Amino acid sequence: MADVWTILLVEDDEDDYLITREFLEEIPGRKVDLRWVDNYEEGMELINAGGLDICLVDYRIGGHTGLEFLANVKASGIQVPMVLLTGVGQRDIDVAATEAGAADFLDKSELSSTTLDRTVRYAIANAASMTALAEKTDFLETTLENTGAGIAAFDAGGTLTMSNKLFATFIDRLESNFLRNEPKVTLEKLAALLKVDLSETASVTCPAGHVFEVRLNVVPSGGAVVFVLDITEQKAHEETMIQARNDAQAASRAKSAFLSNISHELRTPLHSIIGYSDLILSETDALNPKDCAGQIHESGMHLLSLIESVLSYSKLESGEYSCNVERIFELDGLIKAAVAKVASAASRRSVTIETAIDPQIISLFGDQIALRQIIVNLLSNAVEFSHEGDTVTVSLHGLENGAVSLCVRDQGVGMDPEKVDNIFTPFVQLDDSLDRSHEGTGLGLPIVNALARHHNASVRVETAIGDGTAVFVTFPQSSADMQPLGTQQVGT
Repeated sequence: MADVWTILLVEDDEDDYLITREFLEEIPGRKVDLRWVDNYEEGMELINAGGLDICLVDYRIGGHTGLEFLANVKASGIQVPMVLLTGVGQRDIDVAATEAGAADFLDKSELSSTTLDRTVRYAIANAASMTALAEKTDFLETTLENTGAGIAAFDAGGTLTMSNKLFATFIDRLESNFLRNEPKVTLEKLAALLKVDLSETASVTCPAGHVFEVRLNVVPSGGAVVFVLDITEQKAHEETMIQARNDAQAASRAKSAFLSNISHELRTPLHSIIGYSDLILSETDALNPKDCAGQIHESGMHLLSLIESVLSYSKLESGEYSCNVERIFELDGLIKAAVAKVASAASRRSVTIETAIDPQIISLFGDQIALRQIIVNLLSNAVEFSHEGDTVTVSLHGLENGAVSLCVRDQGVGMDPEKVDNIFTPFVQLDDSLDRSHEGTGLGLPIVNALARHHNASVRVETAIGDGTAVFVTFPQSSADMQPLGTQQVGT
């Protein structure tokens, strides 16, 4: 409280002003700066100017009333405490003044220094308390709205008493207008809406995909507070981390399996090379050196193929691979060269390889070595998984949009369509046991996929268990040089 009270008196009767001033001056230990105006307009000017501790206003101010004065001050947002001075027998006016926001009212007939001292002290102190309370309330409301969490308070009976905007937003995501349409929101109704047990921390997923964590804290004095946190990004991050961990573990398992498989693949031809070399060194009469040399050559070529696959993929993975693109006109020769590479394996399994090239295709723009490797890898897989006596077809045909599709189709064992994506993962084989029935490093199709990407081509697989497999490598329109034909014919 200030040592000096700055008081505005709005009173149109000078005698009443003099009496009021006299009483104020008689208050012990208190200095008063009294400012008196006798009309409504000047009173409003002074109160708008500020610097006042309190305003005493008479009920009658010329053609206006003190209640009008109170209403205008309140509408202006001015926080100066107001005391209405009334005449005898005007209790109804006193009540109206209190309802209008007056801090107090005084009957002029009962004025005294003691009464004024008590009234002014109370009004100023109460105004200061209300200002402090308003500031604290504003601070709490601002804090509640900016905590980053939805908050709702429930009384001891479980009825909602307050909530912030984030809580309302959360509820609206579940059921629009629930808070506005529900006459009495309770913890029980909230739990039913959320479909969770509020006694435990729970996760709630909204129809739009947002994920919220809901937690209830019991208040010692009774009631509870419900906190809601939007954990959508956190959940997405957790899922990304889990997926990354699973991918890393899968890659680690795949590489471990690859090392086991490749060691098996390497041992088999090495045993053959060493075995036939020992026979040659033993100079056995029954030995046919040509047969031994053939077996050693075949095993050596198998080893070379394995090593080339690993090196090829290593270059592709490290980014060291570069395409030597050129216009390839001898497409028939390119395919025949690839067929020749797998002819021996096809012969051992009595598998026939047929070729077909669309006569519309004049040339294909690409790396000749890479394209041959794509075809060789696809043919090797097709032969490996074919039944004895089956036919494998490799074809090159034009599409309606001008693109070119290379297709290698077999009649073999096929595979589960749901597992097709796995075959493009490096080092992965659908059967990675050491006693599996088919050989290979698991790098054939990953290499095909990588080489296709170097040509802006896409790879697609059609397959079914027991119904064979077809792999399509589609090159973009810009890669092909086509000549228009009235009727498309395919030659063999």
